[in-house]
Amino acid sequence: MSRLAHKVYGHVLVPMSADPYDQQDWPKAGAFPLFPYHGRLKGAKLVTEEQSFQLRGNPYRKGDAMHGPAQRRPWAIASQSATVLSMSLEYEADDEWPYSFRAVQHFSISDHRLDVTLTLLNTSDRPSPGGIGWHPYFTIGSGVELFCDAHGSWSLPSADSKDGPILTASKSASFGIEPQTKHLSNWSRASFPISTGYLSLLRTSALEYLVLHRTAAYLCLEPASHLSGALSLPSHLRRAAGITELAPGEMMVGRFSVCVGRQPFSNNLNESQ
Repeated sequence: MSRLAHKVYGHVLVPMSADPYDQQDWPKAGAFPLFPYHGRLKGAKLVTEEQSFQLRGNPYRKGDAMHGPAQRRPWAIASQSATVLSMSLEYEADDEWPYSFRAVQHFSISDHRLDVTLTLLNTSDRPSPGGIGWHPYFTIGSGVELFCDAHGSWSLPSADSKDGPILTASKSASFGIEPQTKHLSNWSRASFPISTGYLSLLRTSALEYLVLHRTAAYLCLEPASHLSGALSLPSHLRRAAGITELAPGEMMVGRFSVCVGRQPFSNNLNESQ
């Protein structure tokens, strides 16, 4: 997605320019899908219980693989109208991901919200680890306070650590105004002021994890089905971090909404608070 704007509240996402860019280095703008995993895969090495795969690394990420390959592939339009767009990707296993899959992005837009459904189907003939998510770059002003109702906060291990991630209770709904990175879970809503109103990100189903990454220029609120970087964990720790093992023909689905209005929206999309 190159841009998302509202006639009253302006640019919701940082708009992408028309300038060409390296497909391995997504600009800090717009939004892209996360299929079939979220976060960093250290050394671009995927280890399963059956075998180990050396995947193609990203030269901009010290040779690690990052966020899966879906945002670098051409998508086909499955259906389109004035308010609805569905896009699909038929991915064949290669050196960026060793399992075939079908991914679908479904968008439905109305006066005050964008509803998004993400679907991942394992089309391989063998079980595959997998996950889904969305990586937006929201516009946010300096001095703007961010709120999120997440109940869990994660500390991620360092690259050379043998320990797993640590989950603690998130004690505050306010995440302040400073640049920061947080790995959260068990959330349903995040919101912050924009222009003369508010933007709310609402989780509808699945996508229990959320990365909050804020800089002076943009805000990433990344809903995902698993903890960022979970594929780099030993296999016995992955399930606790949200990684799903999809059987051949098995599907996973996640839904969320981006809303704008005069007040923050609740998870009842017909009401604002």
